[in-house]
Amino acid sequence: MTTSPFLSCNVDCKTDMYMRKWILQMALTALLLFALFNVSYAANLGGKYTKGGAETSFTGKTSLADAVDAVKAEITKLELSSGDLTDADWEWLKGDCAKGFVKLEELTIATTMNSVAEFKGNAYNTSFYEFPALKKLTIAKIKEFGEGIFKYSTKIEELIFPDVEKIKSEFISIIATAYRKRAAGRKEKRIKRQDTRTSR
Repeated sequence: MTTSPFLSCNVDCKTDMYMRKWILQMALTALLLFALFNVSYAANLGGKYTKGGAETSFTGKTSLADAVDAVKAEITKLELSSGDLTDADWEWLKGDCAKGFVKLEELTIATTMNSVAEFKGNAYNTSFYEFPALKKLTIAKIKEFGEGIFKYSTKIEELIFPDVEKIKSEFISIIATAYRKRAAGRKEKRIKRQDTRTSR
């Protein structure tokens, strides 16, 4: 008994169709699981902030905004110590949001963090994160700092980047210029005080 070529083709086509549907279903399932995993994975930001001299801890926050948006104008210190700082967190923090941390003097993203998203953009003559009062900045787990990232946060006096591999010149030059201006200002004040004493 011979097999009809048409029947053979029909069986092969059906088998191929079922295989494609199965592969598509598996791919969609994997994508869904990945999305669900990442939502729960990023929903664990922990750390502490100082407001009015009192320290407040937080855990299990879904985002940086969830953790500090309500108090950002009042906190003087912020430390992120656990969980994942995501691209969405950096995006939220850009521009006017960073300027809203009007009292923040110390920002720490600790080595104990599970992960810290790298900065996505560089833009000459653009300050992505302009903190008006920031003096000490510690960021772990980031390997590259590009142009314009913090360059107009001009009150910064101390930078700690334990994992950095590359820093663009514009990032450093603005900070260094600001530091030189402050140092020159302090020197000028000392000279004026000395002149005042001498004139007496």
